[in-house]
Amino acid sequence: MKLHHFLLVCIIFLSVKNKSYAQTVKVYFNQPVNTSVSNGTDAIYLNDAFDDTIAAYINRAMYSVDIAMYNFTTGTNTSNIGQAVNNAYNRGVQIRWVYNSSSSNTGLTTLNPNIPTIGSPSSSQYGIMHNKFMVIDINHPDTSKTIVFSGSCNWTEQQLINDYNNIVFIQSKQVAQAFLTEFNEMWGSTGMQPDPINSKFGPYKTNNTQHVFTVDGKQLEVYFSPSDQTESHLLDIISSANTNLNFGVYAFTRTSIADSIIAAYNRGVYVAGILDNFSSSYAPKSMMAPYLMNQLLTFTLTYVYHHKFVIADACNNASDPTVGSGSHNWSLSAETKNDENFVVFHDAAITNQFYQSFYASAQLLGLTIPSCSSITNVSNIDYQSPRLFPNPVSSHFNIESTDAYSWLIKNNVGQVVKSGKNQNTDIHELKDGLYLLQVKINDQYFNYRLMKQ
Repeated sequence: MKLHHFLLVCIIFLSVKNKSYAQTVKVYFNQPVNTSVSNGTDAIYLNDAFDDTIAAYINRAMYSVDIAMYNFTTGTNTSNIGQAVNNAYNRGVQIRWVYNSSSSNTGLTTLNPNIPTIGSPSSSQYGIMHNKFMVIDINHPDTSKTIVFSGSCNWTEQQLINDYNNIVFIQSKQVAQAFLTEFNEMWGSTGMQPDPINSKFGPYKTNNTQHVFTVDGKQLEVYFSPSDQTESHLLDIISSANTNLNFGVYAFTRTSIADSIIAAYNRGVYVAGILDNFSSSYAPKSMMAPYLMNQLLTFTLTYVYHHKFVIADACNNASDPTVGSGSHNWSLSAETKNDENFVVFHDAAITNQFYQSFYASAQLLGLTIPSCSSITNVSNIDYQSPRLFPNPVSSHFNIESTDAYSWLIKNNVGQVVKSGKNQNTDIHELKDGLYLLQVKINDQYFNYRLMKQ
């Protein structure tokens, strides 16, 4: 470990330990953040220390480490991760590794040759194995020590140090099991050796994982592409924004997502986004530019803006602040062919941490976003959403409103499954799961994510 990072990593792990290993989520960024817009939990900027942090988690592993990584290359920083994996293997930890066959993956040559691996198929009906996730100690007797790693960052020198990325560690046995199920589907077995005959990648995978979880009392969702119709869940987040909407994406080619962002702008939501220069020639940029104008930023600086996140209502704690992130770019391949993951956090603190990162990058590109208090007052729309209760709901929900209202509920593929007016809100016949609830009051629309259970 680099000496000037030792103290930082120690502080990170002491903070986790002091929480008595309660279920928790930790988010890190490898480029500067702006804590002046923090709502109380400052985002963590790991200056050249992504590799040290990843290695530190692997060094804690006692039983198993399952890795699905698009690209792992040789280098000064990646060697720290490779050494941690080899050390874990040497002390008896079971290591399994899924990689993308069309990437260089030169780092795999530095691993102990006895570590089993499997590469994704490379024929034309498949896309790429674009995941970047890891499951640590799924069978640890202390379930609070089971860890999931996700985010946007590949394990290459440029991605770890220079390109704009985030990494996320989730301390949850239930979430880890979903990722492990996805891993085993690609691996082809639950054992130590891969089974190429039974392994499934890309369009041949099935929707076979749990999607909605409770972590530290907050809702968390996990979706895998292409089996889980991930784009529909991304669109749900955009549709749910009542106050402000921010996004930062490397590859943005889907016009359906651009349409949804424009619709948010047209209903009075403050929208600002960053596209990497890679996406400049695709239709979504030209579609959104006349609406967002200087609030649509293109990252043309050195290196790559590699995030894939969307942030809804970071400025409105009453409107379910939500952030979705992971490996899933906003592209046709990500939706229909690639192996991807997308994690959705319904949590004001985590959403705000991504907002601190976005805010700093927007400033770097010349846009200073108005304060949250200013954003909530720039439109003629009343952004204070009427209170929805209870949520989760078993049979009836309520909207706290003195005015008449109408409502409709959509399922996870955007189909309207029920509608009504005022207090006629019996939904007992709907299947348990997550829905989008849209309420109309005096020509104003309010969107909620409603959990039926």
